[in-house]
Amino acid sequence: MSSEDLDAWDVTLQVCLAHVLNDSGEATRVLDHHMGTIVSMHIPTGASAMCMAELLLSYLDSPPDTLALLGFVNDMLMSMYPPEPQNKVASMWLIHAAMRVMDMCPVKKLCEVVTALQEGLSDWVMDQYRVLTVEEYTFDVHGFLSSSSLTFDWVGSDVIGCLGCSIVSNSYGVLAVSQLIDRHSQNSGPAPGSRFHWPQQQTTGRGVHLP
Repeated sequence: MSSEDLDAWDVTLQVCLAHVLNDSGEATRVLDHHMGTIVSMHIPTGASAMCMAELLLSYLDSPPDTLALLGFVNDMLMSMYPPEPQNKVASMWLIHAAMRVMDMCPVKKLCEVVTALQEGLSDWVMDQYRVLTVEEYTFDVHGFLSSSSLTFDWVGSDVIGCLGCSIVSNSYGVLAVSQLIDRHSQNSGPAPGSRFHWPQQQTTGRGVHLP
């Protein structure tokens, strides 16, 4: 898809959203419909699909109400790592969009949003194959580490209460563990700049024992 085609697709999306909102409808239906278009017509690891998914996220006003879209983005993040060289920039834009979704999410709904996005984002945080340059990791991925760490710290007891006995049993396990073993540290300490401190002897839902 050329840049002109992508711009035309964006304009169409904006028109559809405007009509639905003017009729007091739900934007979620429009976003889900366009998500279905991407699934049926584009390869999920292609740059065009990534750019369209990033546009969908940019129009997302209520993340907890569009878990299907977030799940689609999560699957896309997983499938496009490690990225093809020509798709790396589009991948970074999609990661930025996912970061914005977490930042704008109401605190009481953050559990659901993190659950939907965590597996895809954690692959990029860990960067097992070292496909990102130091600059890309520092400015793109580490920015997410700082953002999510601050978010976790801010949520505090509210999220602990909604998760039950284990702070990371279901919703935060994969993403939180990836922060502990991000590629900068490669050890059991928190990622650089992280304010997220773990309780002693916590265990994730995947059986990973945290220090």
